Amino acid sequence: LDGFALDTDPVQNEVAAVNQVKNQYGVPLQAGLAVGDVDTAYNTFLSKSKSAGLDKYRDEVQKQLDAYLKEKGIKWAFIYEEFGIQAKNL
Repeated sequence: LDGFALDTDPVQNEVAAVNQVKNQYGVPLQAGLAVGDVDTAYNTFLSKSKSAGLDKYRDEVQKQLDAYLKEKGIKWAFIYEEFGIQAKNL
């Protein structure tokens, strides 16, 4: 995806909120420092991320990515699915 640059202006509040959740819940979980049950910690992280606007953030990334790929004439894209961005046939 050389040349793709995400414009975060439409989701700047969600980006800030999701990053805050990531730092508070995701980083300790990833480092193996989750307090208590790991599944519970993961579900808390996921729930807090969604409440912070993860779905809106992900949808905006997908929208901009689809537009970029269409503009470049790329028919298939295999995208890292960290935020649920999926490979799709355009």
